Amino acid sequence: MAPSATKPNDDSQVNMPIETADVDQMVEDLFSIMLGIPALQSPPSADGPSADGPSADGPGADGPGDDALQATVRISGQWNAEVKVVASMTLIERIASTMFSIDLNELEEEEKVDALGEAVNVIGGNVKGVLNGDCNLSLPCVGKPFDNECPNRLIASYDCEREPLIIELSVWDGQQT
Repeated sequence: MAPSATKPNDDSQVNMPIETADVDQMVEDLFSIMLGIPALQSPPSADGPSADGPSADGPGADGPGDDALQATVRISGQWNAEVKVVASMTLIERIASTMFSIDLNELEEEEKVDALGEAVNVIGGNVKGVLNGDCNLSLPCVGKPFDNECPNRLIASYDCEREPLIIELSVWDGQQT
């Protein structure tokens, strides 16, 4: 059975139109195929994955670190969604270096922020494509990780060459009042 999501501040539930397998494929396409950074699904900790880390004892068990960043996009329209990507600075630097063909030691902060923003934009665009209906994708917002504790969210954790990557997705039907 697919996970369900609830609209924030609403007691009604809708079926989550996206499953973990969909997110796994989106991550595989972006990280492993396009960027050449293997992304292996990590088991969640007993408390579930969070921005503090994907697994209690696996790679990145200490979490993405204090220097981690989170990129967020929102989808609005017939469906509403929030897509978050949380990554360690080490992984963000690998993403930026590969994406922009720049040596790691030559990266500027702006390029790191842009790379993570582009990663969430790609995944958010794929989520938007799975949601049947008229929807718009926001520009990415990148900053320190935060948890708005939206109930019934889908969270997937990955090991990208021993660096944690967390994808969080919350979806609710935009037609509800």
